[in-house]
Amino acid sequence: VQAGDLNAWKQFLALPSRSGFTCKVLRERPTSDDDDTQQDQVLQYAIVFAREDREVNELSLKSFFSDEDLEEVKPAALNVLEDWNAAFKDKAQRLHLFFDDSLAHDESSTVVVKALKDAAQVHADQALVNVHHGHFRMAQEGDGCPRCAHSHLEAKRGIEVGHVFYLGQKYSKPFDVTFTETDSESGQPVKRVMEMGCFGMGVTRLIASAVEVSHDKHGIIWPVEIAPYKVIVMAIGSKTGDEPISQTAISIAQELASSSKATGLKRDDVILDDRWNESPGSKLAESELLGYPYRVVVGKRFAKEGLVEVQTRATLEKTFVAPSELLSFFADKVALGQL
Repeated sequence: VQAGDLNAWKQFLALPSRSGFTCKVLRERPTSDDDDTQQDQVLQYAIVFAREDREVNELSLKSFFSDEDLEEVKPAALNVLEDWNAAFKDKAQRLHLFFDDSLAHDESSTVVVKALKDAAQVHADQALVNVHHGHFRMAQEGDGCPRCAHSHLEAKRGIEVGHVFYLGQKYSKPFDVTFTETDSESGQPVKRVMEMGCFGMGVTRLIASAVEVSHDKHGIIWPVEIAPYKVIVMAIGSKTGDEPISQTAISIAQELASSSKATGLKRDDVILDDRWNESPGSKLAESELLGYPYRVVVGKRFAKEGLVEVQTRATLEKTFVAPSELLSFFADKVALGQL
């Protein structure tokens, strides 16, 4: 196979579907959108080979391309090989071949892979292409530990809520922030410049993450620790604020908001839904959508039996208590760490 033999390389790239390996073609992203300028740029190309069941990790290639952004080229074979072939005489070394080490253990395509590697190495020896062997694939669940033979990678779902930054000696060196340690060779005390790092937590990310992991089909389920309000009080069945049911709801909200010693609730932990003309269905649905940890409803049960309904948002469990028992009810929740 000659380095500039376009047809031969096309045949190699046509083999993956029949030979147990896959390939991905990438190139450096042009620094200019102007077509004339792009033609003058020497863009490096990469053809990455891996086992057919593995995905190429583009980040592992960046160190070979001066940290330039890479973009996938489609259709892979024609675009890259025709460009490379056209400019072969002047820019031969802009083509890189990457062989992932997953191919070394793939016996189903041993003959084809060996032929491909041998041809690539001939070109590399002639300084016609750059050949690289290594780990160029994405990690996946079940991969073995690179340091031991018995551990395997487990995949877990996570949410990014912050960042850790390595600062090195960027600030410690100019400010002469040092520490003293014993030199391992001389045994004498020596000053070292500190290595620095920092981290940042995204407040808005934390809120979004809490909603992502704590919700159901009805809406948000706020953890009590970060809930904007912990208790909502509402009246169901009244049309004005002067009716007995409405007055009871107002009284309960005021009592809970001023009961910090008895229940641990602060004034801003309690909210009253005073939309007397709103339909009961809308008020109940909205309270579940917004996710108040506890909902106190003064309604028909109060008119008949003198009991109010307390619903726990996390479980949708309902408890009926007398208004006079609400303080002890919420005090018990505080004692159990549920409020």
